[in-house]
Amino acid sequence: MEDVELLLHEMETRKVDMDAASYNILIRSKLKQGKWAVKNAKALYDEMELHNVNPTMATFNTFIDYSCRYLLWDDLEMWMDRMKDKGFHGNSITSRILLDVMLTQKYERRVAKAFERVASIAPMSVDEDTLNPVIAILLRHKRTLTALSLLDKIFLPFQYEPSSSPLPPPTIYAYNLLIHGLSQKGDLEAAHQVLDGMLFKNDHRIPQPDIVSYTTLIHGYIRKAESHDIDIDVILRLYQQMFASGLKSNDKLQTVLLHDIRLNQAIAYNLMMDGYFLHTYYRNQRYGLTTSSIEPQLILLENAIKKKLKLTTSSLNIWIRGVVIFNKDLYAAEALIRQFKQLGIQPNERTMWYICRTAYLKGRYDMARRWLEEYETEGRIIRGRGLCELKKQLQI
Repeated sequence: MEDVELLLHEMETRKVDMDAASYNILIRSKLKQGKWAVKNAKALYDEMELHNVNPTMATFNTFIDYSCRYLLWDDLEMWMDRMKDKGFHGNSITSRILLDVMLTQKYERRVAKAFERVASIAPMSVDEDTLNPVIAILLRHKRTLTALSLLDKIFLPFQYEPSSSPLPPPTIYAYNLLIHGLSQKGDLEAAHQVLDGMLFKNDHRIPQPDIVSYTTLIHGYIRKAESHDIDIDVILRLYQQMFASGLKSNDKLQTVLLHDIRLNQAIAYNLMMDGYFLHTYYRNQRYGLTTSSIEPQLILLENAIKKKLKLTTSSLNIWIRGVVIFNKDLYAAEALIRQFKQLGIQPNERTMWYICRTAYLKGRYDMARRWLEEYETEGRIIRGRGLCELKKQLQI
């Protein structure tokens, strides 16, 4: 830092004007001082603009890297916006910074949003070790089109020049992500064609579908369908194909959920439980039932816990949605949250939205208010627009 100050003093003495490179050096030096140095660095950026010195891509990458390093997500959004306002769209360095932080902060939607803004422009490696984890995170945050565009980088070289491509053929993980992405987009016909291409392949390097391939597509059909048009025939045919291929299941899905799944166990469990709740809900609608017993689902949860399946907050949210939105049982939902907490699994804002909004709509303002206050007492900060509006309605 002293060397930088001496250099700047020498430039001032010799009446040499500061250019963007000079400011970039000084900004980096300021930010190296730690988390609380950003105020001085921002002041230097403002000084650049005051003196009509245009920032460079390196300027923005410096601030973006600093924001990611110290988890300053509001700042990250601000610098991404300023970068765009100055006519920059990111480069390979921007992409690498955001990619690295995505892998460690995979639940932070603002990182995924920032990465999406540079993913289609900045050069990026096409190897699966780099892309697959990023694609999975983008799909988690419903950045479906961006995820599919990255999957194109994996599949297109193999599709058009399979024999001459220097890259290895796509793995089963990539194929499952493709089925997931197409299903999430709503293009179930294309997703089904991918599965059929794996089954009836004419290239030995294309992998056979596994349990995740089937459960992902089945889940896509269940989630897309309305109550009156679930295509049970298609779902049954998929199960029959799954049986024929040697992948085991039974009518209550315990084997699918809890046995023989060596990879992505929690994902498969969550997909199938989500489908179980939705199917039960639609079946109840057909028969004019408003609620039904959740005893079969509770048995599956108990079995999952006994088998030490790695449940997650996503698992909790599927349960809470099934219990409060489909069955309107607030007391069962509260008991489930306590049970998951005993497993070390904490609720998030989505959990609170499901349970508190349902309580509010049922006129149980006392319960909604108590749950929100307990959530914030635990040191959690509510940022979602829906919950913030609900707090206003409850006068919290």
